Amino acid sequence: MLGGSVEYTGAPYFAALSALRCGADLAHVFCCASAAPVIKGYSPELIVHPLLPVSNGGSEAELSSAAASAAAAERIREQLGRLDCLVVGPGLGRDAAALETAARVAEMALRTGLVLVLDGDGLHLLVSRPSLRQACVDAAGPVVLTPNVNEYRRLAAALGCEAEEAEGEAGPAALSARLGNAVLVRKGAVDVVACGTAPALLCDSPGSLRRCGGQGDVLAGVVGLFVAWAAQARRAGERQAPSAQMAAYAACCVARAAAKAAYGAKGRSMLAGDVLAEVGRAAVELAKPR
Repeated sequence: MLGGSVEYTGAPYFAALSALRCGADLAHVFCCASAAPVIKGYSPELIVHPLLPVSNGGSEAELSSAAASAAAAERIREQLGRLDCLVVGPGLGRDAAALETAARVAEMALRTGLVLVLDGDGLHLLVSRPSLRQACVDAAGPVVLTPNVNEYRRLAAALGCEAEEAEGEAGPAALSARLGNAVLVRKGAVDVVACGTAPALLCDSPGSLRRCGGQGDVLAGVVGLFVAWAAQARRAGERQAPSAQMAAYAACCVARAAAKAAYGAKGRSMLAGDVLAEVGRAAVELAKPR
């Protein structure tokens, strides 16, 4: 998990813990130094690396920020071999040095074949950096994007899609194709999971009647875990290994089931922590033979 700033410490926590709750062995969080003690305080299960630099501001600081970003990216690169998936974006914020570091690391991950999920501010990187979009096209491993409605529209504009084309039923597939057939999860009343020319998968299973902050972070963590498991199964030669698209669809189903259970228990007072508490149970229930 690459994210976590002084303003946003909850997002990487929710994303990393959701993966653990669904069966991940370990979860690492690469964040800025000021966020690290807070995130560690949330959960002793997380392995927290305070490696993201923060800009000091001013023209004189720009060169030192660039150097700090390069150094931090190299230190994080040394850890990538320990990971099966990297989720970039939850709680990352808009600090220039942190964004530069995240972009460098994301491109490194794409070259190595690591499963990469871009969520939240990770999608802002994709919109603002053509080099990262090209890296997605050339990626050696699965790439997953999880935009909400507004993030999706900004991404479509960056990719040169006309509004009518992007908003139509084939829109997510068109955007996916322009990014090298990355899996695109357009979140909404119905989650649309597209991957190039493959038929889009529509997740319309019941969720909660309330949308609270942090639900998208929970989904990002589950998506990363499930897609990583699918990639491992394919590398092992399992005949029935699911595609990355199918794995992302399954994650949407789990997140919706967890939100439904949380809303059933708490009603409109439901928070992301309540969804997190249900996500492991939801994954187990949905995996049972019907």
